[in-house]
Amino acid sequence: MAKEMTLENLAEQMAEGFATQGTEIKKQGKRVDDLTESVALIVKHMATKEETATKSDIVRLEGHFVKVGTQLVSMEDELKTINRRISALEDAVGNLAGFVKEVVELRNRLETIERHLGLDKKVPA
Repeated sequence: MAKEMTLENLAEQMAEGFATQGTEIKKQGKRVDDLTESVALIVKHMATKEETATKSDIVRLEGHFVKVGTQLVSMEDELKTINRRISALEDAVGNLAGFVKEVVELRNRLETIERHLGLDKKVPA
């Protein structure tokens, strides 16, 4: 059965309705405040027209990047050449170490032979 509509009932319903609407308005206000804060943050960090690059700036930078890329390729080739030359030197030095050992052994044998023959003459190093 429906409640009888009285001024008091009507006033209660209106008060409840306004309270609900007040809560909803506060929620909307909070959302608007959040949105305003977000927009302000974006605007604060957004680049200005003077801070952004123009098409000619970009074209100029692309030219510099091409030059740098060419220089890097040249440097890479030069480093490869240096690496090959170092490897060749390492191989040559490794072979020389064997020769040095053989020369020392030959000098020792020569000294032994000279002593045996009574020559006792030192071979300068």
